[in-house]
Amino acid sequence: MLLPGRAIIARAEGEMTRLDIFSNCVMLLYGMDGDPTWDNRNTRFIGEVDAGEELEVEYTISDKKGEENYEKYGILSIDFKIKRLRDNKTVIISRRNLYRIKK
Repeated sequence: MLLPGRAIIARAEGEMTRLDIFSNCVMLLYGMDGDPTWDNRNTRFIGEVDAGEELEVEYTISDKKGEENYEKYGILSIDFKIKRLRDNKTVIISRRNLYRIKK
């Protein structure tokens, strides 16, 4: 059984919120901004994932901005790269996922 790509990204987002760097933060998915190098697309699904497969996710903060009126709030752009562990093949690349964050 194959898993839908969005389900895999949702799981990666859930795991991201468990990282120490985000442990005392409130995060909200703010939007998905397109990557200009991909004709403003956000995510590429480039491999198959079966239910029960182990995956590895690499997170990169590609941009961060503060909000002028709220000194404790900001917007992070976070990129994901998701690989299957069995063969180390990249299966999903997702760029410019925007999160509103409060420390």
